Amino acid sequence: MYLVAPCSPFDETGLSINSPRPESERLIAQSPEIEAGGCIRIWYWEQPVWVRRDGDLLRLQGAFNEISAGFVEALGLKTIEGGLKALSRPNTVALARSQADRLGLRVGDVLWFGDEENRRPEVQKEVVALYEDFPANSSFARIVGLVDVGDQDLDSPNNWNDCYFVRLHAGADPDAVARRWSELHLSIYRDYLERMASVWGEEISEEELNDPRACALLPLDGLYFDRRIAGEADDFPIGSATLTYSLLSVAMLIILIALINFVNFF
Repeated sequence: MYLVAPCSPFDETGLSINSPRPESERLIAQSPEIEAGGCIRIWYWEQPVWVRRDGDLLRLQGAFNEISAGFVEALGLKTIEGGLKALSRPNTVALARSQADRLGLRVGDVLWFGDEENRRPEVQKEVVALYEDFPANSSFARIVGLVDVGDQDLDSPNNWNDCYFVRLHAGADPDAVARRWSELHLSIYRDYLERMASVWGEEISEEELNDPRACALLPLDGLYFDRRIAGEADDFPIGSATLTYSLLSVAMLIILIALINFVNFF
């Protein structure tokens, strides 16, 4: 499993965990190396939701992330009840086991989302699937509720809102896939600016039209220690390999000393 990580438009010295949807969706569609792929809007926040209890609506807090169908396929989420493919239907939601238990909901139950100001229940969403929680020590541990991202920003290569993950076929070259993303970006971004120039009433220079942007595919199992990621620690915590192994060495030394003392005692 890999994260599609283009050079950040906000910090040219690092890679971004986010990428625009047009480039990445086309990358998935045009790359025979990719077995499955999709996006998640990784921002985490809790919002008011309402559930029915004894005939009344009870206000609680819930956390949800927007995803594409390809994200579910790429990560191979384990379904407990219902079906995650049903998320493509309007006004549906999937819950991790922990959040379903906390809210007291099962497949077929209804969850109310709030109005624009989150003051009162307005939108009903049906629970269509329950899935196993991600491991507590994983980058996805906080993802406990899913809704479909739909077609948001599919025509907006200037919106960097989505994390794209891809699963490659065995033996596929991740560098070749990353280079293809860069090639797609050059074409898509130029076409977008040329199309929008008349809308904005601006004349766009050749330098602005040309936006070469390197890209890398980062293995998910190495993401925690990858120092190339720019300014995204809140979404994907970044650790230090040196510090981690130093702490591990100290812990092993303490255990060794304890064993020696135990043996000497007897």
